[in-house]
Amino acid sequence: MKFKTALAALFFSGGSVLLAQDASRLPGTDIAQAFAQASDGAPLRVVALGGSITQAGEGWIGPWLRETFPRSAIYLHNAGVGGTGSDFGRARLERDGLVYDPDLVMIEFCVNDSSRPDEEVIGDLEALIIRLKSLPRPPAILFLIAAQEKGLNKERFHRVANHYGLLAIDLDAAMHAYLEKMQKPWTDLMEDAVHPNEKGHAFYASIIAERLQQLPPLQAGYSLPAPMSPRLPALDTRMIPLRSAAPGWQVADPPPGRVNRSFLGLISATEPGTTLTFPFRGTEVGLMYLNHPDFGSFFASVDGGIPRQIFTNLYEGYGFVHLAKNLSPGEHRLEIVLPSTQPPGSLRSANGPVKLGYVLLGEGEGGRLTPPGNYPAETLQTLRFQPLAASSLAWIGPFGKAGNQSSVANLTREYPPEAPALKGKWGGAFPGMGDAPLKWKNAAASGSQWELQTKDRPESASVYYVATRLVTSSPGEVLLRIEGERTFQAWLNGNEVLPISTARGDRPFILPLSLSKGPNSLLLKAGSGQGECRLSLAIASTKTPPPVAESPLERP
Repeated sequence: MKFKTALAALFFSGGSVLLAQDASRLPGTDIAQAFAQASDGAPLRVVALGGSITQAGEGWIGPWLRETFPRSAIYLHNAGVGGTGSDFGRARLERDGLVYDPDLVMIEFCVNDSSRPDEEVIGDLEALIIRLKSLPRPPAILFLIAAQEKGLNKERFHRVANHYGLLAIDLDAAMHAYLEKMQKPWTDLMEDAVHPNEKGHAFYASIIAERLQQLPPLQAGYSLPAPMSPRLPALDTRMIPLRSAAPGWQVADPPPGRVNRSFLGLISATEPGTTLTFPFRGTEVGLMYLNHPDFGSFFASVDGGIPRQIFTNLYEGYGFVHLAKNLSPGEHRLEIVLPSTQPPGSLRSANGPVKLGYVLLGEGEGGRLTPPGNYPAETLQTLRFQPLAASSLAWIGPFGKAGNQSSVANLTREYPPEAPALKGKWGGAFPGMGDAPLKWKNAAASGSQWELQTKDRPESASVYYVATRLVTSSPGEVLLRIEGERTFQAWLNGNEVLPISTARGDRPFILPLSLSKGPNSLLLKAGSGQGECRLSLAIASTKTPPPVAESPLERP
């Protein structure tokens, strides 16, 4: 394995590659075994599993493999799907990886996983590794850590690689070192913060090929260590294509273009109130669907639990969502409902066509048995979210550390509007709201949403507070739908009901609120990454009448 191009020599000299280290097993010995067999003429089947970086890179090392192992039949399947991380990679491993009976699996998810919590990412990576290494013919595994211009969270990928004795090639470290040494700008190799240009992909190919020429000697035997995660996600995961059309649904073909490769087909529905019930046995479930600006939304509920409202008109392409994890083993019901005609007030149209492709299904250890919830399909068919009028809201802001570009970091700080209100339990009144220094304002509507910003728009990430009073004649549960910003925290009557939560763009999430009879104070803390705050809030209730929202600035 002495193949080396001038390009590889130039690029590799620019920076070192960080290697996984393990006291009991040198990283890369499983790859050395696969390569030794290929040298003897055995076939070599390679799967490149990752996001858009992998998808555009076409696996990077196909030409090098064919030149290095001329006696072997080389087959490389590019299983990159743009915008996906290890969570979706785990769900599609069977469809996009195991069916090829791979000898080597390259995994590139570090960039797309960067905003997810450590425990989730580590669990998903471990599930991928354990499933692959538990096969009758376990493949070799290679971690590829692609480059990002700033702030890549990659240490956990190295930790997982170390733990399982796998080779991890740190392309991020190599690229930064090369550009610094050669005094080149980021744009010399990259189209944007994470996607390489043609020269950048050639750089990746050269670094990977160079490192794969430095594999350790063969080592016999391998046993999986105990997992790092206290609780693993489902190991047996698969994508179930939706083909059988229930009443109100039609079978449809996927659109042409790159999205086509992600679907074998689709089912489509348009009429408000259309339902689909999917019974399943498993411990976790999700959905993959088609996105288009002209589409609408659907409710999804597992065993009648709190519904998710999924808007499929955020952009053109595909989307996926995990709906439930750690279910008890056994029978469950996934219910999908196109909402009834909804009043205006959402940032996106709630009604319109919906096209579904797959149920993402997993089976694992499972969790506690949960009783059926209060939101079966017949309830979701009549569920209507009434937007809160701007006149019912008060707001204050912005707050935040100057120059801080992270809305999550700013959200973890406590600001004056929060402290006096949350020191003790409070009900319908907001202590301190009438104090002049706090300068609470009435919200002003802008179409179906509210723009909360000062005259001088801040350039850095900011925090805003939004308050309202919900008055009800009887106690009960209502659903609050929150759209707009990426990060939120919420309190009802002084009790935290939503810990710091990260949403993805305009995708809403639904929060159940248990209201007491009379006035209830709702305080929402929103972290904005753009210096302004764009929000849409709506309430739905299965009881009549629903609560009345009042501005807390309007004193009785």
